[in-house]
Amino acid sequence: MSNIVIELDNGSVVGSTAGKIAVFKGIPYAKPPINELRWRPPVHLDPWPEAIHAKKYSNSAWQLGVDTKLFIAEIINQSGFSTIKRNLFKMLFNRFGQSDESEDCLYLNIRAPRERVPTGYPVMVWIHGGDHQDGSANGFPYETDVFCDEGAILVTINYRLGVMGFLCHPELSLESSDGTSGNYGMLDQVAALKWIQQNIAAFGGDPKQVTIFGESAGGESVAHLLTSPLTEGLFHRAIIESAANSGQMIHQTSAVLHHDSGEQIGQNLADNLVPGSNQIKALRKLSASEIMEKVRREENFARRAFFPVIDGHILPMSPFQAFREGKEHDVPLLVGSNSDEASLFWPHMPSPLIEYREREPDVNQMKEILEFEFNEDAGLIDDIYNGIMNCDPMAQQELLGDSLFGAPAFYYASLHSRKNASTFLYYFNQAPPSNKQTAGAYHAAEIGYVFDIKSPVFPKSRHGKRLAKIMSQTWAQFAKTGNPNKTDLPLWDAFQDESPRWMVYGEDLGQAKISKVLQYGALNRRLERQLDQLPISANREL
Repeated sequence: MSNIVIELDNGSVVGSTAGKIAVFKGIPYAKPPINELRWRPPVHLDPWPEAIHAKKYSNSAWQLGVDTKLFIAEIINQSGFSTIKRNLFKMLFNRFGQSDESEDCLYLNIRAPRERVPTGYPVMVWIHGGDHQDGSANGFPYETDVFCDEGAILVTINYRLGVMGFLCHPELSLESSDGTSGNYGMLDQVAALKWIQQNIAAFGGDPKQVTIFGESAGGESVAHLLTSPLTEGLFHRAIIESAANSGQMIHQTSAVLHHDSGEQIGQNLADNLVPGSNQIKALRKLSASEIMEKVRREENFARRAFFPVIDGHILPMSPFQAFREGKEHDVPLLVGSNSDEASLFWPHMPSPLIEYREREPDVNQMKEILEFEFNEDAGLIDDIYNGIMNCDPMAQQELLGDSLFGAPAFYYASLHSRKNASTFLYYFNQAPPSNKQTAGAYHAAEIGYVFDIKSPVFPKSRHGKRLAKIMSQTWAQFAKTGNPNKTDLPLWDAFQDESPRWMVYGEDLGQAKISKVLQYGALNRRLERQLDQLPISANREL
């Protein structure tokens, strides 16, 4: 490995080269959000007098950790591994799978081709998932050169998570010039995109060809960025992978549907930690570890998880509502979901709808829930999710996956195709190769194919290896042109409402008629009834 030096306006950055690739780790894009900068928008960096040696990953943001450990364990348990392999992989994850955590986390990583081209390379900006509570842009599985090999630059960004990134509180809202609080992690993402616009040309990138892409909470973040007025012109294409419909109805000041307001959620935490007045001042005096210890001990998910909120400024409305009203940014969109999204959640969330995650309904309660939530579609739901009224586990698992991920992807594609003809929908159904696996095409499984990961923890069949190559090339092609089609890739027609089709990535690779139109139709009619219930005060004008 040899050094490579990049000169930026703020100072120089030293990375390393390996073959045809230049790698930069831990480049700061904003000041550390510590002390008085905790729970404030990110602040621009001052110039640095000495070169930054960008050869080591930064700290990751503080993690909730509880649910991610369960999720990883289920991947290992359900992939069909032998007992020896299961125990080995769990031991390795426990020993090496945890990164150092800190509030000082606003850093990004860059992998770029060493050879420059006059026009600059397209830039692919990855926003990691983790339910907005966990995750990292560092290391595995993003240490891949597949996008560089296709002539693109990969940027992965860290941002504040959970209580450190999304705490709302009335006192924080009063501090703010626009009366908002809670979306600090999203403002970090915006700051990273601004940094990329200002600096990526120095790394050989084209700031006019930026694609944002992400999975789960990262996909949800892409939807948020697509509908925020703060991001106009900061990116030019978008990819949404399995965007979670888990917290997109939370509002800063108003209780909506099944959710308390963001400010009430934050007030509850503050009352537990620092009862009395001047709570934010007192919270800023606590160490991050003290705050996280308290949050992690909460058994009730609603009291330990903190999400982006609709604040009327950064997020003017639910992204679903923004797409419904045609107010999302007019850029090409690639969007999709997996066939078995809920297979890893089900052992720990025995309910067919996310709003009832703390309940395990019996037969009588299930009938009441479905009739209340689906109205005249309750009978249709019973028909198409066979056994759901009798609490059949597989029916509940399928409904949970479709309602959380599949139907929202279809909804985004259907609405966005009316604004931008370059809208493409996919369906990933490639399962692990073992005949003993029970995970199916689980939530996040497509990441191993998009990034063409080569790891024994994510094994692939011979066809799966070919599929990974095709998917990584397709994502790169979309980043280059806004269209996933290329002569040596499977033909993929743009989405059309009149005859909806999707690209199936699985054993049967290719386009097909969408097989879940009835399911998605019923689920999205429910979604629109929910949107109709949003009070005007929740989408407040500031």
